[in-house]
Amino acid sequence: MAKLILYAIHICMRKSRLQIELRCQAVACMNIRSTRLRDKVIDFFLRHKSVAYTETEIYQAVGLQFDRVSLYRTIKTLIKKSFIHKVTCSRGVVRYAMNELNCLSTIYLHFECIQCGTVYFLPQEWVQPDDVPEGFTPESFHYLIEGTCVSCQLIT
Repeated sequence: MAKLILYAIHICMRKSRLQIELRCQAVACMNIRSTRLRDKVIDFFLRHKSVAYTETEIYQAVGLQFDRVSLYRTIKTLIKKSFIHKVTCSRGVVRYAMNELNCLSTIYLHFECIQCGTVYFLPQEWVQPDDVPEGFTPESFHYLIEGTCVSCQLIT
């Protein structure tokens, strides 16, 4: 039993070490100053890569000891540095999702479940940007697919 507990502690320490390394790499790549709030937000997105979250969900996850203005500024900084991006969902709810690491793409594809409201960040290999008229320069493309997610399909 003691060996099992030590093994579990070892695995947790390895995961947290890897998490810290990923965060340090992300901060270095973005060339931003590391703060407690930024570190917590970056860690949050590194742990939850495939789902988009509202500002309130992020606020509750990183801890209520930070004020909302600081969180908002942190989110704006991470958007500006292309670490996360903004998703406007079908009901006008704004969510934020992490960009793929080492990806300079500006095509964002999301799936919003009409049952549970979860918004998933999907791989974009199969999406081609729409043609835009001559003289227009697109900077980003946002696609939102609505339907029922796998989890909700299993329930029904």
